Amino acid sequence: ENNTKFENTEQRYRDVVLGGTFDRLHNGHKLLLTTAALVASHRLLIGVSGDQTDLVNKKAFSSELLQPLSYRMAYLHLFLKSINPTLKLEVVEISDAFGPSIVDKELDAVVITTESEKGGHAVNERRLAKGMSSLSVVKVGLVMDSVLHPNSKNDSVDGKVSSTDKRQHELLHFRFSDLREWSRTTLNGFPYCIGVTGGIASGKSTGAQYIAKKINAGYIDCDKLGHACYTKGSKAYDEIINEFGKDLLTEEGEIDRKKLGAIVFDNTHQLKKLTDIVWPNIAELLNNELKQMGEKGIKIVIIEAAVLIEAGWSHFVDEVWTFIVPQQVAEERIIERNKLSQEAAKKRIMSQLPNRVRIESSHLVISSNQEVEITRKFIDQIIPSALVRSNSLSIDNPEFSGTLGKRWWKLTQNFDKKISIIWWRIIRDCYNEVRRFAHKLFILNDLFSVFDEFSVLFREPELVQLCLFFEFISDPDHTTDEETQIYQLNAQTFQKFAQQAGISEQKKNIAIGWLSRKGEINNNDMQLYIDIVNSVFAKDQFEYLQFLENIRLENHHFNEIEFYQKRSEVLKLILKKEIFGHKDFQKKFEEKAKINLSTELDRVNEYLKIQTSKQLSSKI
Repeated sequence: ENNTKFENTEQRYRDVVLGGTFDRLHNGHKLLLTTAALVASHRLLIGVSGDQTDLVNKKAFSSELLQPLSYRMAYLHLFLKSINPTLKLEVVEISDAFGPSIVDKELDAVVITTESEKGGHAVNERRLAKGMSSLSVVKVGLVMDSVLHPNSKNDSVDGKVSSTDKRQHELLHFRFSDLREWSRTTLNGFPYCIGVTGGIASGKSTGAQYIAKKINAGYIDCDKLGHACYTKGSKAYDEIINEFGKDLLTEEGEIDRKKLGAIVFDNTHQLKKLTDIVWPNIAELLNNELKQMGEKGIKIVIIEAAVLIEAGWSHFVDEVWTFIVPQQVAEERIIERNKLSQEAAKKRIMSQLPNRVRIESSHLVISSNQEVEITRKFIDQIIPSALVRSNSLSIDNPEFSGTLGKRWWKLTQNFDKKISIIWWRIIRDCYNEVRRFAHKLFILNDLFSVFDEFSVLFREPELVQLCLFFEFISDPDHTTDEETQIYQLNAQTFQKFAQQAGISEQKKNIAIGWLSRKGEINNNDMQLYIDIVNSVFAKDQFEYLQFLENIRLENHHFNEIEFYQKRSEVLKLILKKEIFGHKDFQKKFEEKAKINLSTELDRVNEYLKIQTSKQLSSKI
């Protein structure tokens, strides 16, 4: 039974406070927030745990799995505006359990869950000790998972809905939004490759070996390939001696890796010199190993590589699996295994690529922050779907079903096949990034649907389609608010592709003009190209509202007021003139786009007006 209780909820309070981590907003959070939004008559103040706060149990899970603070804040604003758009919302970062609840004199009530009742009493004790009035306490019961999902197999101890369970579910979930577009990216004749990576003491070696044994796959340890690069007679051997000197050699003429380590450790310049020599040689050895395994008929290979992402070896694999543990756990493992001090262990961890970067580049993330047998059970759960994916077709296969992949192959089949497939992998994975919400693969399908309808109007239809693949390829979580810089980044990415693919200078310059918006606007194809991109404004009303929410989440690094002020400026500029340049686009899309944009502008300005007036009334 769900014993949700509301106390004092019939009364409303002018200024209300509550706090939490609010990671992966679930129904328990939503019940708590909805209650707070309904009992507050003027202001709702929410404290949100920061990314590096001590409020997060850093040994229980990796902090990298926590959604970014700015994202959680943006999502809270979106949710609460849908409940009570007239409230003044203040969402602030907190670094302790009390936050503003014990310093803000204007507060009238605090909203808590029944399990944090002691926390509510502690807030009032602190306030009274400071000479402030105590707060009314509004209690909200817990939401039990068994009520929402009676047939689910919830492994949580108490059965309540929690962010921890949602994080664990995501760890076992393949991070790709549209499996119809999933394709093998290793070349024909090579095995299907799963790259296993992770930081020091993350459990990647144990995990990689278990996976290979479990599915009877080939196994390559890139560390061992690296060791081969240092042996006398290897290709890299002479390059290392030429760069670092003969003093490195032992009496037997071998490279003394301890001496070499002393030179490059804590010296990024020297380390780069070494990796510039070793990594390409490892890549060559890896390619040869994979080719030999393919010739032997081995279908799947597990590649263990600590520097898979840093070294740029992702193109060797079809999938990237990353093993992670909390930093504190990694430190403990290093201290015990390597007999190092805590400071030395921490130094080793900090010298590596951050887990957050690895996670962003991964298709699967596995936490080994538990006993080995439990980790193996998790791996056992994800292996069956991996075996299914290992039979995936390449985009050059006539039976491949993904519409975007097929279109890309049709446009690029006359280029070098390796270049075509590598760039499909880049495009596909860019539009599948977890941080993306509005500009995912589906937006390309929308654009191409419009292109297909008006394709006869274009002089360079193939070039237009190639450009559409790059229109939103830049990271949406950008730190610049200059739209022109985003266009420029898209154009630069296309330029890299064009150079590798051997596209003519003339066509490359035309395409860069379209993507950068620096081409001649009276050029027929450029105007039509912009019209296709602008067609996103003419979505159906519900779809457009969802699109706007996703745009806000992609721009979570801007604070709420700043984002909507900028949005208001952009909307005013767009609405000053005709949105579409070609008469056929105007006929189909102009009216709907103007209604959507005008309605959005009204809502944005109303929201800014409410927040501004609330701020003024607070000062008065």
